[in-house]
Amino acid sequence: MPDYSIRSKCKINTNYDGDTFVGIRSEDGQFSINFPLGFHISDDEKQLRKDILLLLTTIATTVGKVDSTLLKEADDRNDNGFPIQAYLFLIADFYGRGYYKEREVHYQTSSRGKIDWGRTIKTQKPIIQDMDAYYLKFITRRNPVNENELITLIHEYCVYESFCKIGWLFSPSLPQKPRIKFNKRLFKSVVWKKYNQTFNDKNKELFANMLDVIDNLQDSDAPLSFEYGIDPFDYVWEVLIDRAFGIADKANYYPKTQWTLGSNPYDNADLRPDTIMLYGGDVYVLDAKNYKYGHTRKIWDLLLLFKKNEKTFHKE
Repeated sequence: MPDYSIRSKCKINTNYDGDTFVGIRSEDGQFSINFPLGFHISDDEKQLRKDILLLLTTIATTVGKVDSTLLKEADDRNDNGFPIQAYLFLIADFYGRGYYKEREVHYQTSSRGKIDWGRTIKTQKPIIQDMDAYYLKFITRRNPVNENELITLIHEYCVYESFCKIGWLFSPSLPQKPRIKFNKRLFKSVVWKKYNQTFNDKNKELFANMLDVIDNLQDSDAPLSFEYGIDPFDYVWEVLIDRAFGIADKANYYPKTQWTLGSNPYDNADLRPDTIMLYGGDVYVLDAKNYKYGHTRKIWDLLLLFKKNEKTFHKE
């Protein structure tokens, strides 16, 4: 894992000349964390890590994977997306539970193995002879040692890859290196089997995220290039304003208009403000804006905004 301070990799957008991307970007393994204009970057590294995770969570809950991409070349994007939530889950789960080790007991119908008499009596029909009951088939415990060890090794690999990609958000150190080489087909087969067999919700979620990571894994020697975020940040800002001040049934307050041709009235499409707020018995229409002037206080930024809107108005 590269040796650097998190703060040295953080920057605040200027919103000039296309500098509007918000999120995490990695180009050939060189990371940058891009915050929206107006954000204050903390000098405390622990708080800064929390701010970065909060930024990622905010983006994920508003736009999901829409702008989550793997960068293969300069303008060539992979539609599969970068499963950052899966990486975050594996790291958090590792801190909470450690490496996965098979603890669930699996059973099978067999004439060999350690017999579970309770399950056998309940599920198997005996043969009665001379008032004695004979069982030809038993419910036995299945203990596939090799398979259980394999799922642990695969989990080790997925955890290590997760730390290599975004583990610097949590710690400057890496866990132990995996003891197994990457084999996508084998990994998916084993994890899918575990996913379908388990009834433990936490383990099911773990396996689902492992599958997302396995689908995304590249050659470990290839330089890591990806970005996760949104460009521009305006849409996320609108959603945040609406969540903080808006109401659930705002469609009931959308302005409605009609126009009449002859004697026939026609409905126009409803006007849809960003946010409808109710306060003190009054109705407020909030329009979420993410303009530079609110941060820079430079008149020039207002003039540029006016000229931009003027061009748009005349074009329409």
